[in-house]
Amino acid sequence: MMATKVPATLIERIGNAVVTNDGRHLAVRLRDVDGHESTVGIPIGQVVRLIEVGASALATTARDTGNDTRFPVMWWNLTREPASADFNLELTLASGGMMSFTLSQHMTSALLATLNSYERTRPTSAIGFAE
Repeated sequence: MMATKVPATLIERIGNAVVTNDGRHLAVRLRDVDGHESTVGIPIGQVVRLIEVGASALATTARDTGNDTRFPVMWWNLTREPASADFNLELTLASGGMMSFTLSQHMTSALLATLNSYERTRPTSAIGFAE
């Protein structure tokens, strides 16, 4: 892993977060390594970008250190968009948060084929795939 020197305030803990009354910002409470607390307001339109850069950082960390950076998922829901034939996959995280992904019909078909191949090659239990 190559170290990069960037001047930064190092955050020790992310506290609670709320959407502002006007719905335009996500206010996130932070505590830095020196114990100072502050709140930053992230424009709602930038939250997906924040998740993307965070996911990229987690993938790099997992690759470089072998640490498990996966999100525990408690439930999922799959719906189809009639106009486009795309699918929406919603994952409910252990925290109660929800992430939604758009999957093309091609991606969904490939996912189904992969799941079917596991079903044919691995023993299954009464409630799903065996571990």
